[in-house]
Formats: sequence, C-alpha cells, structure tokens
Amino acid sequence: MSIYRKIYEQHYGPIPKDANGRSYDIHHINGNHSDNRIENLKAVSIEEHYQIHYDQGDWHAALLIGNKMNISPETISELSKRTNAKRVKDGTHNFLGPENNLRNIKNGVHAFVGDKNPVHEKIENGTHPFLFSEHQKEVNRKSLANGNHTSQNKKNCEHCGKLVDISNYGRWHGNKCKAVVSKQQSVVPKQQVGR
Repeated sequence: MSIYRKIYEQHYGPIPKDANGRSYDIHHINGNHSDNRIENLKAVSIEEHYQIHYDQGDWHAALLIGNKMNISPETISELSKRTNAKRVKDGTHNFLGPENNLRNIKNGVHAFVGDKNPVHEKIENGTHPFLFSEHQKEVNRKSLANGNHTSQNKKNCEHCGKLVDISNYGRWHGNKCKAVVSKQQSVVPKQQVGR
C-alpha cells in the first residue's frame, strides 16, 4: 500500500469502495505527489479521478486511470497521442533521452530544433507520426479496425481473472496484482515470544 493511502486511512479510516467493489483512488489535490499532507488527499471514485485529470489536461494520468476503467481502445489511443505530443513539446518524452538531449533542445542544437531540419519540418507541418496528423489517425483507425492495435492485445490475469490490455498487465496484474498483494499482506509473521 502506498504511503499516501496509509496516511489517508490513518486519518479517515478505511478507504471507501464503489458499487463494483473497487477501492477509491486517493487524489493529490494540488497535483504534487510528494505532498502527502492530509488536507491534500481526497478519496474519489475511479471515474471521478479520471474526470479530474482529463479536465485538467493531464492526459498521462487520465490514461493510467482510464486503463483501470477499461475505456475504449479509441479513447486509449487518443489519450496516448495527447500524452506523447505533450511530452515531446515539453522535452520530457523518454526518447529524447537524459540531460544531454534536454540541454541540446534548450540550446537550439537538437535534431528537433532548427529551421532546416527534416524532423522539425515534419513537426511544423503536422506530418510527424508523434503528432496529431491525419496520417497517424488513419494508421490508428486501420489498426483498430483490423484488431491489431496495441490497446486491443488482451491477457487474463491469473490472480484476479480480469481481462486487461498487455500494456497494463505488467503494471497492475501478474505478480503486482492486488489479489496477490493482499494475500501477501494478510500473511502475518509469527511474533517472537518476549524473554
């Protein structure tokens, strides 16, 4: 269990569950996940949490939360595109690399920066595949129609039985499944008898 969930429970008691038996999420009101003061923590349903982040334009958080809700592949695809486009624009996308790439972007010498760079031109005219180009939308539509879009690859979790997309299996299921974690937490080690 995460620290902020423990803090919430210590102050308010057990975290509520929704009609489907899913535990509420704990939302950091000011957006700072390091700020675990009780006045910054709020229990919200998964749907409410998704809507909060979606309304704020926090596409990555909305995508992660939405995956727990089994949102449509089209919505997953759209949120993924928005997440990646924002991260490219902010210079935080993982393919940009560590400090070296960020420094080069700020200094105007990175491949994505400059007037005559072909990659920069693709970004400017909207044809780069990481942006909202019609070409990329068409590729995603075809993948979805053919049933081979990455969001359509599903796997059953052997612990909880849920059918989830492959990209979230390793993050939320398998050995990290809540069913496994709760079993491990319920095993209380024997206490040693005092002398």
